[in-house]
Amino acid sequence: MNWENAAQTLLDAATADVQVDRKLIAPGPDFAHDCRQMVVHLEQSQTRPVGGDLRRGCAVVPIIVLRVTFVADCVPTLASDGTPPHPEEITAWSKRFIADCQRVYMGIAEACGGGGLGDCQNVTIGDSTPTGPSGQTASMSWPVTIRNYIYGYRRQRWIRQKMPL
Repeated sequence: MNWENAAQTLLDAATADVQVDRKLIAPGPDFAHDCRQMVVHLEQSQTRPVGGDLRRGCAVVPIIVLRVTFVADCVPTLASDGTPPHPEEITAWSKRFIADCQRVYMGIAEACGGGGLGDCQNVTIGDSTPTGPSGQTASMSWPVTIRNYIYGYRRQRWIRQKMPL
């Protein structure tokens, strides 16, 4: 599995039970938050040394962090005369948002724990980050860290092989 396939797997898993107007893989975090959408972008790539010694050389394990972001729209906002939305309206919208976030998380968890991204011991879902509301959108995002599966190698094989570029 390569980075692109990992991003697509997460995108498909995150939208399995949530309807969105748009789903995409973005080049970075600065995408338009203008509609109900699901976005995956590469947040970070790094390597970590594993085992070995200086006489035989050290192996490295590639690590990537993909961020999955769910953007919800139609957040209740001030009326044109400045009247705030009713608390019931805000609460109803927030309950729908929380339920959608749970479905997104469960899709991500299924991809991570079900083998869609490789050995589940090498995949971690990080802490979620809420954003907004801003304008008429709010979002929730999750970092997904994937270690040493990206090139299809298991930890034991990395000791004797060099990382492909």
